[in-house]
Amino acid sequence: MIRIFRRSLQVIALVGTIMVGIVAVALIVSQTPWFRDWLRRYVVRESKQYLNGELSIGHLGGNLLFGVDLSDVAVDVSGERVVAVKTVEVGYSIFDLISKGMTRKTAPTAPRWLKQLPRKRASPFNPNEKSSSRFSSKRCFCASVSTL
Repeated sequence: MIRIFRRSLQVIALVGTIMVGIVAVALIVSQTPWFRDWLRRYVVRESKQYLNGELSIGHLGGNLLFGVDLSDVAVDVSGERVVAVKTVEVGYSIFDLISKGMTRKTAPTAPRWLKQLPRKRASPFNPNEKSSSRFSSKRCFCASVSTL
């Protein structure tokens, strides 16, 4: 009986050690430039489902556990730039996102001036537009920029 109990504790300790190691490696890898570039490309690729235009992000920085800094963010519709922002900062806690759901600590801020662009076309975020073949009704996290 003691032998089975001892063996069970060894297996639990081994599995726990492996899990801690996997989490540690994931946290370390998520802070590398390679992962940030992959994440930036992934976000740009996935945005095609939700936008009528093309999103471009120049650089993704910051600590991915508590907030991100995006620079040179732009949205082009039919080859025409409709939104251009030098930097966007979003603060959040990954632990709160996992435990409490979609919440954010601070509103996204754009400390650099948003470029004034002429309004000739419909918004790239308009889900009711008839010609929107790329809009998806999938659940998404939408946030408004409150301080520009």
